[in-house]
Amino acid sequence: ADPMYQQYKDQYTKLGNEAAANAAANVSALTGGYGNSYAATAAAQANQQYLTKLNEMIPSLQQQALNKYMMEGDELNNTYQTLSDADSRDYSQYRDNVADEQWQKNYDQNLKAFEESIRQYNQNYAYNQARDAIADKQWQAQFDENKRRYDQEWAASQAAQAAAQALLNSQQNSGGTIVKVIGNNGGGTTSTTKTATSTPKASVTVGTTGSTAASGNNIKSASPMLYDGTTTQTVKKATDTQNATATAIKSLSTDAKKNLTTIENSVARKTTNSSSADEANKAISSYLTGLVNSDRITKSDAEILYKQYMK
Repeated sequence: ADPMYQQYKDQYTKLGNEAAANAAANVSALTGGYGNSYAATAAAQANQQYLTKLNEMIPSLQQQALNKYMMEGDELNNTYQTLSDADSRDYSQYRDNVADEQWQKNYDQNLKAFEESIRQYNQNYAYNQARDAIADKQWQAQFDENKRRYDQEWAASQAAQAAAQALLNSQQNSGGTIVKVIGNNGGGTTSTTKTATSTPKASVTVGTTGSTAASGNNIKSASPMLYDGTTTQTVKKATDTQNATATAIKSLSTDAKKNLTTIENSVARKTTNSSSADEANKAISSYLTGLVNSDRITKSDAEILYKQYMK
């Protein structure tokens, strides 16, 4: 039962009983203190008045009870909403924490992978640098060896040409020689001999011993010509076409005289590399034509030189 209603009920019941007793006593007093039917009726009416007042309070009490119920419901709803909001915040915070942990985990994994890739890159870079250093060292060693061989071969070639030139000069001074040069000519060995007038003969021979021997016309020796001391190396073929007459040489231009030694050496190489006299003449002609076209000698120089060098 509603506590307020129960309180009012108890109060009005007590008041009703008291009013009924007073009414009965008052009526009985009128009759000398004896009870009668009117006294009972008066008592019942007095009591009924308080019961009526109690019934009149019921709507007000119901409204109050309803208001209290609604207020309590609102309070419960507010409490629920407050708890729900708190729970949502807690769950949202939990999900944020989970997301943060997952992000941190992914970040740590990515950082580890990145650091590993950097380590591997540095390792590969250091290895490639080491291999490059080894390759550079090997290349430099090979280059130095090739240069050493080339320098020795070039020195031997120059020594051979000097010896041959000395012999040719001796030929010009004495009137006739026999020149024999043994060397490597593009893979094959060549031997050239030219006989001049009836004068003492001389010969120059280069063999595997790396020395040059000469006889006659005061040609005694030449420089070593081998770079490895085991095989016959390239010796530029000395040619007797360099035996131009003093008159012909004097008629050359200044540029031709200045480059005469270079021209003679080039002609000697072309003569050596030719398999026949006709091929040699064509090579010499082409070479002299090239000098004319490049303005290194005149056309007159080319005609004079060709007559001296042609086979």
